[in-house]
Amino acid sequence: MKNNLQYFILTRFNLKKTDWQKDKNSQVVLDEKWLKDRIELFTKFCLPSVLGQTDKNFKWIIFFQDDPGLEIKALLKILEEYEFIEPIFVNGFQEFQTRLSFYISERLGEDTQWVLTSRLDNDDALSKNYVGELKKASKNLKHQTMVYFPNGLFLDLGQNNRLAASHYPFNQFLNLLEEVQMGAIQTVLSRAHDSWGDFIVKELAHDDSWLQITHSSNMANIFRGVPVFSFRLKEFTIEKVHFSLMYDLKLLLLGGRRRLKKLIKY
Repeated sequence: MKNNLQYFILTRFNLKKTDWQKDKNSQVVLDEKWLKDRIELFTKFCLPSVLGQTDKNFKWIIFFQDDPGLEIKALLKILEEYEFIEPIFVNGFQEFQTRLSFYISERLGEDTQWVLTSRLDNDDALSKNYVGELKKASKNLKHQTMVYFPNGLFLDLGQNNRLAASHYPFNQFLNLLEEVQMGAIQTVLSRAHDSWGDFIVKELAHDDSWLQITHSSNMANIFRGVPVFSFRLKEFTIEKVHFSLMYDLKLLLLGGRRRLKKLIKY
């Protein structure tokens, strides 16, 4: 691993954005109900998945709106327990975009030549080996590179929880390795996750590297992929997810019927 590399996970939490007023179900976002629901998802999935990383040599910066209410203040008290987590307060998404590079650059050491930044949404989760595998893969890269894991899981939360495996190129879980140029950097959040076509790309072919949660208050995310057994969540240090008693049995029976059809066909 490059000794002169610094690694940051970056998460936006409740930044006000003029073109984001409603979710995919036309419900108002960033109000008190939305905030309570999002904090619950964060503490059940996102936070424990980061705390459970096998490689803990990184810094996690979480960007909050600069006028925190009681719900956010309570969350901040929890986050205070962890030295590697740093909250930054900004006045909306526009200020965040304008000053993002500065926020990270001012936290770099004098001898830092390379910076690795990872994008993590506040309602998603990382597998426990995500950081370690990412660092390992970045060890011998010699150019600015967009690194990502195309294989992950989708968890659909509802009356009957569902889990699916998906191959999803240029997903939200992107990671940018870049060389510090005159003290300046871009970071992975400087562009939309599907706007890095001009960068060298490195795919890491690990299974179940990330967990994207689909729920009623997503902006646009939809459940996708091939249904899989619930034990696949074992790679994530998250709060236990309850599936119906018949969930895994139905998948087992479905797989049996498919194998039987193949035998009959041949």
